[in-house]
Amino acid sequence: MVGNIPTSSLTEFNSNERSDNFQGQFNSRIVSDVGDALKGGLASIGSALKNAPNPLYYLTKYPGRILATILLSSRSVTDANPLPDNSTSLQLRPTPPIKDWNKSTFDNGDFPIESSGLHSAHLMEIEKDGGEASHQALIDSLEKGDDPIDNDSVDSAVRNRRSTNKKKTRWTDVPLVKDHNRPLLNSELTMDGQFARVGNPNLSRLKQKPSQKAEGITYRFELRDFRDNTLKKGGQNTCPPESSGNKGCKGRVELTSCFFKSGEVPDYSRKQLAFLKESKAYLNDCPGSVPMGGVFSVSMDLMVEQLGEAIIFQIHGKPDRWLYRSEVGNENYLLSPASSAKAYTTLVKDNMKFEQGGYPPLSLSLEKHKENYYLALMARSEYVPYNDKSQRCNLKFSNYFDGTSQTKCCNGERDVSYLFSTKIGNNDTDLNVIKNWANLKFEIKTSNYSGSEATPGHVRMWVNDAMKVNAVTYIGRNDAPHRGGGNMYGKFGIYRTSSDQPIAIRFKHVNMQIGVLQPKPQHEIDNTTVSGGCQPELKPYCEVPETQP
Repeated sequence: MVGNIPTSSLTEFNSNERSDNFQGQFNSRIVSDVGDALKGGLASIGSALKNAPNPLYYLTKYPGRILATILLSSRSVTDANPLPDNSTSLQLRPTPPIKDWNKSTFDNGDFPIESSGLHSAHLMEIEKDGGEASHQALIDSLEKGDDPIDNDSVDSAVRNRRSTNKKKTRWTDVPLVKDHNRPLLNSELTMDGQFARVGNPNLSRLKQKPSQKAEGITYRFELRDFRDNTLKKGGQNTCPPESSGNKGCKGRVELTSCFFKSGEVPDYSRKQLAFLKESKAYLNDCPGSVPMGGVFSVSMDLMVEQLGEAIIFQIHGKPDRWLYRSEVGNENYLLSPASSAKAYTTLVKDNMKFEQGGYPPLSLSLEKHKENYYLALMARSEYVPYNDKSQRCNLKFSNYFDGTSQTKCCNGERDVSYLFSTKIGNNDTDLNVIKNWANLKFEIKTSNYSGSEATPGHVRMWVNDAMKVNAVTYIGRNDAPHRGGGNMYGKFGIYRTSSDQPIAIRFKHVNMQIGVLQPKPQHEIDNTTVSGGCQPELKPYCEVPETQP
């Protein structure tokens, strides 16, 4: 046995019977065996033919028939119209010695050589690359209609078998979603249906492909220069800016877990639906979110291609969209959930200030200090119901190195804490995520602000299954459904607020779930209590200047 070709069939050929026998009664067994070997892997038949007594004879004189056997054997030949088995009566003759491929010829009794994408010079190719180039040449020929094989009769799964795996692992665009205030189609989501795109409209800035070694999707996020900062930070800025260094625009390309699919939207009346969309409360109860005091868990793999400063993962809240103040007053007013879209727009035109979103309650970011980059985890808490973005609480990463890991703002109505940071690099004590994968896991229990006092939550974080954070802390926002506030949800990708430095990162195997982390790594450390905590009834307006972003 030579490869899949029985050596017993390689006997001397009778020259008197050669011509009629070969033209009228093609050796189906030899060709079928060669075809089967080629179908299973051209590398194996390359080895088989190399050791056969006359390999060039079959590859040079009958390439079209061998390839036809490969393509048609799965259905057209094997099942529908099998070739006759003449192997018992057919004999082979040795090929004359060949010194030079280009100058070699066969005697006049041999048939003319017909090329169909595989000829004598490709034997070396079969040994070298497993026949990939020959296969592609055949596919190109089929697509151009130059091959005598009827394309309609060829099983497409067989024709594309060798190229299917490559096609599946190519990067593809994550679709743009222009309107999230409606049920999204599967074609508008990531290929696993878990996330929807938000941010930068340039398709090339967010790609996806199936992970090669395990189930799941790999995502690639990228923002380049100032032209990718397409989101306004406030005021009348034009974004993207006309030049670099403009701090009035920010860049964002992310995937969100908060959206509705068909059949998931509650049965709202037309009036309710119009009001929710106009007041930006449509997604408050999306399936991928957790209520106040709930638990949210995440597992993901991270790799950094190009370092830059940005938030790369965040738990975000939904503000009280029906809570507002007058332009000059400090009293809170509440718009009824039974109101109309027209009532909302009228109040906006009258310069009523509805509550706006603020900083995320939890954020994982790439931060730069001096010449080094760090991965940093920050938790925030807002104890008062109303926030119009005019007052914010922030803590610069440089303060963290000065010994300040927590700050309170606005008479203690808000606080922020750094829970963890680690230097990114290649040393033993560094976190190596530069073109190297690291697994991150989180378990977040948000605070509850519905009582007379806020109750703390907790944050747990594992890096490569080693626990790095086990903190009891206040985390979340004092938002409520009856005020138009909603649950918290997760986003990941790139969110840069003041930089136009290029950055590129990848995530894979991202899993966000409601409830405790499952399975949970065994490694744990003792929990620590992060100081802080303010009462919800404190004066709801900030008079003390806060740390600026």
